[in-house]
Amino acid sequence: MAFDKLIDALNKMREQYVKELTDSLTEKNLISSGKLGQSIKSPAQPKVKLFGQIYRMQVTMLPYGDNLDKGRKPGKGLPPGVLEEWLTQPNTLQKITGQDKQLKDYERNSLAFVINRSIKKKGIKPKNWIQPAFEKGSKNIVGVIEAALAEDIEITFAEIKKLIEG
Repeated sequence: MAFDKLIDALNKMREQYVKELTDSLTEKNLISSGKLGQSIKSPAQPKVKLFGQIYRMQVTMLPYGDNLDKGRKPGKGLPPGVLEEWLTQPNTLQKITGQDKQLKDYERNSLAFVINRSIKKKGIKPKNWIQPAFEKGSKNIVGVIEAALAEDIEITFAEIKKLIEG
């Protein structure tokens, strides 16, 4: 028995979840370079086997996406160069300095040093952007799965009926 409608429904839910995650970054104004949003992917999932297997919705992204969502405890700063590169992004400059003009190297390095020192002392506050996206993306999941299963079962019964009758 193939449950193609269920598989299609679950794959559409994965696509919707990726879209909700990228939208959540935009809504919470968390975009600097756009690399995190571009990195959010949902790789190919295993085929669904109803008996004995679990379908997992796997989403991958750049590692700092999780830190952005959950925050970071004080203690350890960011690796050298990360903040300097981040401070070259126009969106970041606008948020931090209130202007779009690029900083000189010594200004960027000084600002990165101060920000990194603050991260070491205070950590990073959580931005909570993953959970709202998950809630938006999964609010209709039960109805979608029920409809897909009903359709698959109807097709399966029709196929069984053909085998019996013919």
